[in-house]
Amino acid sequence: MKGQMESFISTLVASDTMDLTTAPLKSGYRCVITLEKQYLNDPSMSDLVDGTFRVIGKVTRVISDDEGAISLNRKSAMSRLPGPMMVQLMEVFEGPDLKGFSLPQMEWEIPGPVMQVLPIAIFA
Repeated sequence: MKGQMESFISTLVASDTMDLTTAPLKSGYRCVITLEKQYLNDPSMSDLVDGTFRVIGKVTRVISDDEGAISLNRKSAMSRLPGPMMVQLMEVFEGPDLKGFSLPQMEWEIPGPVMQVLPIAIFA
């Protein structure tokens, strides 16, 4: 079981990019910021997780209401799983009592309105 979990985790982190998502912005859109790991100051991203920051970048994709979604699995082996299997997997992670831990809701895709941004600079 441990070997399967380690294999699953290595499949998820095999990509050289990482996506950060925002809550809805003033415009009503959410944002997916696609970062390349090699350009991060801190690979654990502790400086980005709890902080407030600004991003200057290029908008590479815009999806309006009900026009689709941006998949957060698009560059991983998980993107090959059928939809019903992804739902079952999500239920497994949401199901157990985590004894006081408060995890955010899991998301596999961000529905429109959403924009994807390739950052040029991230600063506080």
